This record gives sequence, C-alpha cells and structure tokens, in this order.
Amino acid sequence: MTSPTPSEPASTPPAPPVPLAALLARRDLGLRLLTGSEDVPLHWVHTSEMADPYPYLLGGELLMTAGVLLTDPAHYVARVVEAGAAALGFGVTPVYDTVPAELVEACERHGLPPGRGAAEDPVHGGGAGAVAADGGGPAAGA
Repeated sequence: MTSPTPSEPASTPPAPPVPLAALLARRDLGLRLLTGSEDVPLHWVHTSEMADPYPYLLGGELLMTAGVLLTDPAHYVARVVEAGAAALGFGVTPVYDTVPAELVEACERHGLPPGRGAAEDPVHGGGAGAVAADGGGPAAGA
C-alpha cells in the first residue's frame, strides 16, 4: 500500500476540500505563505505537538504545530510528507521567534515549502501560524 497524497486522503472527508488560498485570504487567521503554492487542497486541519504525528495523520491536512517537541526538523518533515499532509503550519511563538531554518530547508527538499504567520493567531490563542504548501516559488513579501 502506498502513502496517501495530499489530493488522496486515506479516508474520504465529508466535505469538498478547501483551497489553502482561501485560508491565506482570511486576515483574521493571521497566516502568510512564505514559499510554495496557494493552490493546495486541504481536507482537514490538525494540530499536534507530538514529536512524530505520522500515525495520526490521514493525508491532505494542514498540520499546525508550535514545534514544542521539534528536535530533528528534517525527520519531522519527512514523516509529515510520508503521511501525506498537504501543508504545514508552524507557530512562531511562544517556543520560536522565527520558523527554524532547518525546517524551511527540509520542507523545500521534500516539496513542502514553509511560510509564516502574523504575530497573533486567533486559532491558537496567541501563537503565529506558518504555512508550508506543495510546489511553487517564494511568496511575495517573504
């Protein structure tokens, strides 16, 4: 059995996917794409502070984390990609001040380029969101 791809989640979601661009367009979410394409279908949004969330991902999700247990960004990103996640959200507060360079590099190597959010993210009650999505080049203002 092969791993699901972002367009083929392991389980059929009950509703059509939401484009990443739709979430990025909502200023109240405070998300900004640093690199990659906005043209990514999202089937779920999942939060995790686990060192390896792979067993709990279905594929096609925007995975949000603040990186509390992030010790090996390359391994973390490889596992998230292997699970079929469509995008990666990284909170830059309170644990990190910026998206770790090693995470950015790992996302780019695996075709999951990262982004960053505003200083406050109402979804997480204060942590900024960083978004990584499949394909594309640098976003304006990154």
